[in-house]
Amino acid sequence: MKRLAEQSVSVERPVLCAVDASEHGAEVARTGARLALLAEAPLILLHVYRRTGHRQVIDRALHPDRQASDLEAAETLLSHRAAELLVAPTLELSGGDPAEQILCAAEDIDPAFIVLGTRARGALDALRGTSVARQVSAAATHPTMLVPDSFQPMPVELVVVCGIEHSRASTRIARCAARLAAAQGARVRLVALVDDGLTRLPLAEAGLAVGAASALGPELVQQSTRRDQVLAATRDQAERVAAAIRNVAPVEVVVEVGDPAARLLAVADEVEATAIAVGDLERPGLTTADAGGLAQSLAESSRRPVLRVP
Repeated sequence: MKRLAEQSVSVERPVLCAVDASEHGAEVARTGARLALLAEAPLILLHVYRRTGHRQVIDRALHPDRQASDLEAAETLLSHRAAELLVAPTLELSGGDPAEQILCAAEDIDPAFIVLGTRARGALDALRGTSVARQVSAAATHPTMLVPDSFQPMPVELVVVCGIEHSRASTRIARCAARLAAAQGARVRLVALVDDGLTRLPLAEAGLAVGAASALGPELVQQSTRRDQVLAATRDQAERVAAAIRNVAPVEVVVEVGDPAARLLAVADEVEATAIAVGDLERPGLTTADAGGLAQSLAESSRRPVLRVP
C-alpha cells in the first residue's frame, strides 16, 4: 500500500473511505469527508486499482487523450478526489482485488467507520458475481457505511434510523448509531423490529423475556392479545436499549411489525433519515449470508447511506 500524504496524528480513530473512478465515487468521497468533519476525525481516502485493464477505465474518466501507468493513473484519480473535499485527507493507494485490499486496510488502520459506495444490482451484476460492497459489508469487523448511487443531500432535521431486534447485539448496534447521530448533530429513531409470525407465538418462543410483559400487571396481561403482549415486551426491551444511549444522542423508540427491510425503509422515508444503521439478523433458519444481507439489501433499495454494525 502506498501512502501519498501524511496528516498530523490524531487521537480520534479515522474514517476510511474507499473511492473508485466512477461519478458516484466522488459522492462517496464527499460523504466520507462530511462524516470525518462532523466527527472531528481524520479522513483516509483509499483507492484500490486493478493492475490489469484498470488504467483504461481511469484514463477515460479523467484524461481521454493520456496514456499512463496503472499507478500514475490511480494517483491522479485520488488527487482529483481529494481536491474536491472540504477536509485534507491522507491518501492511500493499493493494487489488487478491491474487497481484499479494503478489508486489509481496515484491519491495519482500525477505523471508526468504513465508507464505500454501492449500486442497485441488475441481471448483469448477478452474472458478474458478488459486488465489492457486498463482500466488504459481509466480512468487515468495523461499522461499514454503504452509500447508494441514488443518495440525496441531507434534510434540515437530522435523524438516524436504527433497526434492532431482540438480541444481545442490540445495545452495541444502537451505540454505534448514536455515535453517528452525535457526529451529525442528529437524533436516533430506534426501530424495534418484530417478525409478524412472532406475535402469534408464546413470549418464550418469540425470544422475549416473560418478565418484561409481566410488568404490565397480571390483569392486563390476561386481557391482552398475544400480539399486544409481544409488542409491549418488545417496546419495554427497546426502551432499555434507548436508556443506554441517551447520554450519547437524543433517542425515540418505535415498534414496527413485518419485513425488516420494508419497515426500516418506510420509517427512513417518513423521517427523511440521514442514514440507516442495522446489524445482522438473528433468526432461526437464516444462513450467514441471509443474516448479513440486510444492510446490502437496504442500500440497494434506499436513497440514503446504510451503516452495517458487525
